[in-house]
Amino acid sequence: MPSNNAAYQNWCLMWYGHQPTMSGYGVEREHARQWSTTLLNGTDTQVRFPTEIFDEAASAEAKARVQELIDLYYPNGRPTDYDNWAATFPGVNLLDPNADPDEDGLSNDAERIWGLNPTNAASRNAFTSTSRLASGTFSYTRRSTAFTAMSYSVWTSTNLTTWTQDANAAQGARPARGRMSKRCRHTQPSGDLWPKAVYPAARRAELIAGRGNLHRVMPPDRAC
Repeated sequence: MPSNNAAYQNWCLMWYGHQPTMSGYGVEREHARQWSTTLLNGTDTQVRFPTEIFDEAASAEAKARVQELIDLYYPNGRPTDYDNWAATFPGVNLLDPNADPDEDGLSNDAERIWGLNPTNAASRNAFTSTSRLASGTFSYTRRSTAFTAMSYSVWTSTNLTTWTQDANAAQGARPARGRMSKRCRHTQPSGDLWPKAVYPAARRAELIAGRGNLHRVMPPDRAC
């Protein structure tokens, strides 16, 4: 939502590719009228509201209206990403993010983060390919960051105890219905290095691959 007239004009330029004019369709004409304090009239009579020019007051009024609609549709608050994810498994009790109904050692929330299936015990490791690990390339799945708002990084270790972040590692995504397959290439390839993908401490878990043998997602306070 633009916060003032300058931001509004920038949004219009981005949306239309030009300043909206009265020769456009209905919505564009309304946007043209809100462009500045210049009074514009087209074939239809302009109804001029006190905050028709899009400024700070108009922005506040629009935000308040949007919030009213959100409150109307979500009286108990908007659903979280966990709620939306859990709804994709109808008939399964996923109310508790910390529960583990498929008994695979991963919490429901961890399975959400890594794009796994909380109803299938075999779906417990996000690594999908480590065959090229020696050359520095591996693949793993995770839920789209557009939903989780989490960031991921690649770390390496020679002993699974001391870890070093590979700040130059490149990650490429292949999205598939909210679940992403990430192909990573780290810059320290070696047969004696293990990669791990981690997400922030607030929701921390570690995925560890050792010499081609996959280990389950583990919290950082547990030894491999």
